[in-house]
Amino acid sequence: MFTSVHTAEATLHRLSGARKMGVFARLMAAQRLHRELSALSKLEDRLLDDVGLSRSDAMAQVQRPFWDVPAHWRA
Repeated sequence: MFTSVHTAEATLHRLSGARKMGVFARLMAAQRLHRELSALSKLEDRLLDDVGLSRSDAMAQVQRPFWDVPAHWRA
């Protein structure tokens, strides 16, 4: 289950260094990210508010492609 926005961001960060990861590790990280973002999209508004996100913020994250990470994560 999705534990926090930080968990999804950490997964995205690991994916940003995918060149250093093997194919299997990349697939596993992508699958984990998909599960976490799916769980994020299902959170109630009050739970999103607890982690400091609005519904539109959460949906913007869910709709981003997994390879689209912030520039400061890229090497």
